[in-house]
Amino acid sequence: TILFGDPAVPVSIDADQTGLAEGGYQTTLQFTNNISAPNTVEVPVLFVVQTNTIVPIQMGNFLTGSIAFNGETDQASFNATTGESVTFAITMFETPAGKLNPSLTIVDESGATVKQWLLKYSKGTPKRTWKFKTGGAFKLIIAGDKASTGDYTIQTSAKLPPAGKSFTKKNQHPKKNGL
Repeated sequence: TILFGDPAVPVSIDADQTGLAEGGYQTTLQFTNNISAPNTVEVPVLFVVQTNTIVPIQMGNFLTGSIAFNGETDQASFNATTGESVTFAITMFETPAGKLNPSLTIVDESGATVKQWLLKYSKGTPKRTWKFKTGGAFKLIIAGDKASTGDYTIQTSAKLPPAGKSFTKKNQHPKKNGL
């Protein structure tokens, strides 16, 4: 129960997907307030049915996939150490279904977003790099921004922090300090 003035509360809905084909389904959720002034709010939602497979990826390897429908995501798991810089180089392919405008999101073990990039379709291979402040297990989530679909290949590469080097507040930038 949410009373007047309470902060927004996330709503979790469990649904039986039996018999539904993979894809995105537009629908509307209806919320009714019966406690104070009765009113109803309709919220449009995209209900996505897909098999969630998380593919492990090692640095230096390629991840190839396809975003076939609005709301679909692909996921890859990887590990990073504190101070490690990981680069994601993404090649996008034009398909009859369209041109993918990929969204790349890094999330940590708790599911919190660490970094997100929204890219536009490009015939080149744009690269995005993130330096991890803490180490651990992470997921890379690939989706189509603005309902775009298409194929992609991502290559990962990593640069570890210099071994045995510690940085002081005065001397924090490795490139400026000859490392």
